[in-house]
Amino acid sequence: MSERATPANSKRDALRQGKGRARASVAKARGKDASESGHLQFERLISDLSARIVNIAPDQVDAEIERALEEVLEFFQVDRCALLGLSPDLKRVHVTHAAYAEGMERVSEDIDLAALFPWMYEKLVIQGQPVCLAKIEELPETAARDRGNYIAMGIRSLLDIPLFFGGRVSSIIVLNSLHQNRSWPEEFIHRLRLLGEILISAVERKRTDQALRENEARLSLATDAAGVMPWDLDMGSGRIWTTEQGKEFFGFATDSDMTLEGFLRIVHAEDREKLRLTVEETIRSGKDNKAQYRIMRPDGSIRWVLSRGRSYPAAPGSSSRLMGVSIDFTESKRVEEALEESQVQALAVVNSTDDFIWSVDPERFGLLTWNRAFRDYFFKRRGIEIAVGMIPAELVPPDYVVLWHELFCRALREGSFSTEYVVVARTNVLLLSFNLLKRRGEVFGISIFGRDITERKRVEEELRSSEERFRQIAESVSDFIWEVDAKGLFRYTSLAVEKILGYTPEELVGKMHFYDLIVPEVRRELKKAALKVFDAKGSFRAFPNPNVSKDGKIVYLETSGMPVLDEAGNLVGYRGADTDITERKRTEDALWESRHQLVEAQRIAHLGTWDWDMMSNELTWSEETYRIFGIQQDGFGASYEAFLEVVHPDDQEAVMKAVNEVLADPDKTYSIEYRIVMPDGVQRIVHGQGEVTFAADGSPVRMLGTVLDITERKKTEEALRQSKEFNQAVLMSLRDHIAVLDRQGVILVVNESWLKFAHENAAPVMELIGPGVNYLEVCRRSLNLGDNTALAALDGVNSVMKGQRLDFQMEYPCHSPAEERWFRMTVVPFKGEKGCVIITHTCITERKIAENSLAANESVLKKTQEVAHIAGWRFDILRNRVEWAAGLDTLLGIPPGLPLTYEDVLSMMHPDDRKIADAQWKAALENGGTYDSEHRFLVNGRLRWVRAKAEVDFDDAGQPIFATGIVQDITDRKLKAEQTHLLEEELTHVARVSALGEMTAAIAHEVNQPLAAIMSNAQVAQRMLNNERPDLPELREIITDIISDDRRAKEVIQRLRAMLKKTEFDHTLVNVNEIIGEVVSLMRSDLIIRGVWLNLDLDENIPPVYGDRVQLQQVVLNLILNACDAMQSSEDRDLTISTRQEDSGEVVVRVSDTGTGIPDKNFSELFHPFFTTKEEGIGMGLAINRAIISTHGGRIWAENNPGGGASFSFAVPASREGEQ
Repeated sequence: MSERATPANSKRDALRQGKGRARASVAKARGKDASESGHLQFERLISDLSARIVNIAPDQVDAEIERALEEVLEFFQVDRCALLGLSPDLKRVHVTHAAYAEGMERVSEDIDLAALFPWMYEKLVIQGQPVCLAKIEELPETAARDRGNYIAMGIRSLLDIPLFFGGRVSSIIVLNSLHQNRSWPEEFIHRLRLLGEILISAVERKRTDQALRENEARLSLATDAAGVMPWDLDMGSGRIWTTEQGKEFFGFATDSDMTLEGFLRIVHAEDREKLRLTVEETIRSGKDNKAQYRIMRPDGSIRWVLSRGRSYPAAPGSSSRLMGVSIDFTESKRVEEALEESQVQALAVVNSTDDFIWSVDPERFGLLTWNRAFRDYFFKRRGIEIAVGMIPAELVPPDYVVLWHELFCRALREGSFSTEYVVVARTNVLLLSFNLLKRRGEVFGISIFGRDITERKRVEEELRSSEERFRQIAESVSDFIWEVDAKGLFRYTSLAVEKILGYTPEELVGKMHFYDLIVPEVRRELKKAALKVFDAKGSFRAFPNPNVSKDGKIVYLETSGMPVLDEAGNLVGYRGADTDITERKRTEDALWESRHQLVEAQRIAHLGTWDWDMMSNELTWSEETYRIFGIQQDGFGASYEAFLEVVHPDDQEAVMKAVNEVLADPDKTYSIEYRIVMPDGVQRIVHGQGEVTFAADGSPVRMLGTVLDITERKKTEEALRQSKEFNQAVLMSLRDHIAVLDRQGVILVVNESWLKFAHENAAPVMELIGPGVNYLEVCRRSLNLGDNTALAALDGVNSVMKGQRLDFQMEYPCHSPAEERWFRMTVVPFKGEKGCVIITHTCITERKIAENSLAANESVLKKTQEVAHIAGWRFDILRNRVEWAAGLDTLLGIPPGLPLTYEDVLSMMHPDDRKIADAQWKAALENGGTYDSEHRFLVNGRLRWVRAKAEVDFDDAGQPIFATGIVQDITDRKLKAEQTHLLEEELTHVARVSALGEMTAAIAHEVNQPLAAIMSNAQVAQRMLNNERPDLPELREIITDIISDDRRAKEVIQRLRAMLKKTEFDHTLVNVNEIIGEVVSLMRSDLIIRGVWLNLDLDENIPPVYGDRVQLQQVVLNLILNACDAMQSSEDRDLTISTRQEDSGEVVVRVSDTGTGIPDKNFSELFHPFFTTKEEGIGMGLAINRAIISTHGGRIWAENNPGGGASFSFAVPASREGEQ
């Protein structure tokens, strides 16, 4: 079945052909001239590609770009070459075109460049620089995320070049190598950038072409849908271009040419010349123009056309052009004519109305038509006969002729308007409306509609007067007067609204509802409440509500309103007024806030106020005063005597004395501290203050004051006093020598330790150290006496005093004849006192002794590490930095201090050990355990075994941050272990040969028996062949027996050779039942000779095990021989071999005998080397069995049978599914 030719298949075929040509082009570029350099070949390749792409058709851009990328891929022998486009925010990239080497996976179509490759994003997009990496490892440490993602993608080398279009980076050309490191010459990078920009230009050209096609398609759809027909007239040739739809409309064949003359022939004869002149006028004036005309279609129908056009001046060497559009507006024209007819008919219809209707011609304004009301009102009363053609001079008084002319002329200018006209004779007012009468676009008359509005004018005047009075009243008051309809929409507002809310009446009336002005927070709630009142048709008064002014400020209004009802009692709306109470509200809020702040301040400061009216002996307390005294307002007598009752009994006399003194002497002030007793018995301390007001006669009438709760202050003062005493005691008890110096260096305070040390070390200068002594002078004197540390101390103290440093520390020796001593001097600023300092001398003798001891211990440790071949290391996991201690230079050839990464260390390991070591390290990080691993390093061409052990430190979030460990050279140990292993294998082989040696007779029998049968059968066959007519079927049977016996002998010999041969330990999947069968077949004759009865109880469903077939055969053979030896003295010699699978997954083999059993005392030594109960043998059989089973990850044990004899069993793990 042939493949269908679809666009996708065609593109795929083109790409295949393009790739074939690309490979051929590259081969040609390489082979054309073997002597040409790679640079010249690359230049030719770039030139060929550029020439091919520059002028390519838009529909071939994608295929040609992919061919170009394929050729670049082939030339550089890279694995991936792609063109990436940037997203509008410049943070993501998507693959627009790509070429891949054979078998390479496609990259993701969309990549978050800024998130996954932040370093590359900065270089390529922000800085616009190309990035060239011969190997990914060249990325700096700041590009760790980029490097990790590149490694995960398998990229080893790359070249990324940003491409600019429109003044910014728009795309990136990418070359990746996954199998080898590559270098990229600078000239190649430059040429690739040029090629990339050519590719981008081609892509943009394709995008522009596609956009242009889409716009043309949209324009075509729009013109078709709207019935618009564009056209273009060349005045030089007279040719007209238009769309197929236009040609069809005008009656021209779609494949024919249209000319101006041919077009004019289809134009209606009455309109043809006018249209020609319009075209010439448009060309001459250069202005836009339009024309309405009729055309005669081939079917005889007439269509009205509206054309609009614009003239374009001729360019050099060409003629003028007229371009525009035409539309068919026949239906609109028919509607217009029908409307004109309806206007004429309307005049007749309204002839019976009481309103005045008449019409005049547009030239002389002569009377055309009129109705009865017009005739009766203007002419019948005057006795004048009305007639067609009467002009204004015949219709109205002479003084009004000019006015009527002006009115008619205005109608011709404006088309329609209305005005009021006063009839002088009757003092009546007429409302006149003028309209033009048209037919086919031409004015043929002016219609006038008149109505007597004298009564309405009178009512309107009265209403206007009433409204004016209301307006003057409304605008004379500061309140905002308003009226709303039944839905709350403003119908009227006074001018005061602009002053209050900032809105003009025009901005509110008919446009906003009253609730639109309410603040949003309560708008829904207040709107619901107001509309509820509307539903009840109720009134409301002084309703406060917050509103938002035009400038966003909050304005508080007090609203009153009454319902407006119609004659049927239905709600029409509401009228009312709003008073601005913002300032009053602000004052009330401020007053409340002030009172609240006063109460709060009193509460916070525990300050209460009181007022004692001595005339009525009434005492008034503030809320805080009640709180201070712990008394409820209703529980206080509110008198001077009631106050004294809450004063502590021991302080009442002092309080009364202070009150009496201030009442007697106006110059005294009432101020006293006293205790009060609260209702719950708690005592508090208060400070009372007050002033007395005296009458004119000098008698006290009123006393105002405050009471302050100072209980906490008193407690604080007491605590401060105790704290000072405590600090002084602590200072004096400290072992450090401490002194406080002022700005001049004079000692202000010094502790006992300082003075005691100075006294015990009675140096001349030390005697001077104490309060009042200048410490700086003491340092200077010490310097003169040869104390070298005095200079450093003097400079340090001065620098801290001057603020040049935050602190100063110095360690110095201060030895005495009896002992060695060291001190650390510390100088810090004294907080709160600028320039003052605190000096501390701390004895560090014990630390110095410990440091010296530590240095000695470190020396011993270093020597010990060298002897034990141990060195330390530390791994900063977050920074991926491994630091080595001294010793690794001789151990692993790594210089101390050389910065290495985790990957560097892995690369130094033996290739076979890297994967295991990496897995063990990751397990330690995940499980939070200890890392302990043995692996090999290649050091100076030699293989060295090391053991690395470390502890991992984790942060509070459980993330690993550091690892500290050691590495030990265990090469010698490994060599010795290898030698031991070889000896064990040799011993195992000897034991196997020894066991087979015990079966010599049985093995000989096993071999001799088939050999004897072969000899016998051969002799019989020889005799039969001597007969003249041998029995061929019999001979054939004899030969078959000979072959069978030969195979049997061969199998015995092969098993012997396998067990006797020295082989490497070879783990494979083996079936334990098969191993037992092979050993039993080998020992069959030996068991018969020994008189042993064999029972096999083998589980056919046991799984295979992973082990060495020969070694497991040796274990089974040894256990069978031991069982046979144990039954030599027994009459019943039954040997049972069984297999089964445990729930744990192990496969168990059990060998049971009916011998003498095992003494209890021998169980503990049964599997030890050189232990035996036999007269012959060296006791290595069971020890070797245990070693073999251990190497298989199993276990072996022995036990006595309940009925006699013993059983030896071993268990090995069953293989896991899929293990090989």
